[in-house]
Amino acid sequence: MKDDNFSTDDLSPERKTRNWIVYLFIFIAIILSFIFYFFPFQNIFERKTVVKKIYFADVITQSHLEIIKKFNEKFKGRIEVIPVDFGYEKFTTNKRKELITRAMRSQSSRIDIYSIDQIWIPRFVKWAEPLQKYFNQEELSQIIKPVLKTCEYKDTLYAVPLFMDLGILYYRKDIVEKMPEGKRLEFLINKGAAWEDILSVRNQIPSKYLYVFQGKPYEGLICNFLELIKGNGTDIDDRPFINLNDAGIKNSLVFLVDLIYKYHAVPKDVINFEEAESFKYAVSNNIPFFRGWQTMSRIVNLSKEDSVKLKYLAKAPPLHFKGYDSYSTIGGWNLMISRYSQEKDAAVTFIKYATSKEAQEILFSLGEYLPINKNFYQDDSLLTEFPQLKFYKGLLKKTIQRPSLEEYTKISDLIAGNINAALKKELSAAQALSKSEEEINTMLQSKR
Repeated sequence: MKDDNFSTDDLSPERKTRNWIVYLFIFIAIILSFIFYFFPFQNIFERKTVVKKIYFADVITQSHLEIIKKFNEKFKGRIEVIPVDFGYEKFTTNKRKELITRAMRSQSSRIDIYSIDQIWIPRFVKWAEPLQKYFNQEELSQIIKPVLKTCEYKDTLYAVPLFMDLGILYYRKDIVEKMPEGKRLEFLINKGAAWEDILSVRNQIPSKYLYVFQGKPYEGLICNFLELIKGNGTDIDDRPFINLNDAGIKNSLVFLVDLIYKYHAVPKDVINFEEAESFKYAVSNNIPFFRGWQTMSRIVNLSKEDSVKLKYLAKAPPLHFKGYDSYSTIGGWNLMISRYSQEKDAAVTFIKYATSKEAQEILFSLGEYLPINKNFYQDDSLLTEFPQLKFYKGLLKKTIQRPSLEEYTKISDLIAGNINAALKKELSAAQALSKSEEEINTMLQSKR
């Protein structure tokens, strides 16, 4: 008969050992369940994916945000582009140059990609990552050659263009159409009107002034001046910038001053205008003609009252003098990778997307940033899809390319300062040009 008072003592040693092992596993399982439930170690054994964060500094418009959004969606979990906004109206072109210079000099790795004015390339190459090894010849051959050339310094590629700008004439269709010879004048404007054409209608306009340009001492004034010089048939060389003693150049500056004081066609306020100020003034004061870049109508913030006038704005080639051709200054912004970036490969991936057909279409359709891919100007299907590109294709036939010189920005600043002094009547045109020539030569000699 079996004993009802059963005890573990009656188990064999082998069975006792098995039971203790079972109890031990149960105990360990309970402890591990407790740890994984109450502490964030659930994925401790999973492989973590590191997202590379790329900081991109530029004037961040709706167009930029859209391509950044598309890129981040495509590379989700791998690369994330974070925009750093240099607001268009908050930071002037010169201010942006100062901010980037300061960041580069400090060898900061906080910004990976900078948007650089194409004329700044020689100045920033010492802080830039050379890019030849990242791009093959087929990729580079798709870019408009003169624009790609602005990214090179001493046969080395230091940047890739994001978009191109062209100097244009804005005009108010509603004002021109009401002039006695409005139809004839608009026909001339769209072909490329002469200064003589618009000055002849000075007394037919309702506004006090006829024309506005950018007269502040900065690069925009130089672009206006170059278009004026080329528009009177004067050849421009780079000795080391332009031959400032040329009679055609002097006549151009005399005319620019006369627009204010002799013809009373331009407000004296232009001496303080950059792009945004000139655009706002022209729209607000119903000025029929003004010079700018093609992007200005998309990125300048206007009052609600003035915004309704944008529908009357049209674009045409820059003004010239009778017997000569119209020329547009080529501008634009290039993408440069900081030498101190910790994520160069990821930065290159974003640049390649930003210059792709998809991204370039977004930039043009939302912001009218001109594509740097030559296929947009050669492919009939793309010209049909974007008919306004035909206008810009025509402007590309006669352009002004500013010289790629290491000291260009300093030379340009000297000339702009003296031209501005002439516009203020502090110097005569001859004095402003002679002073510029002397200051440039002194500066270059001190560099030798």
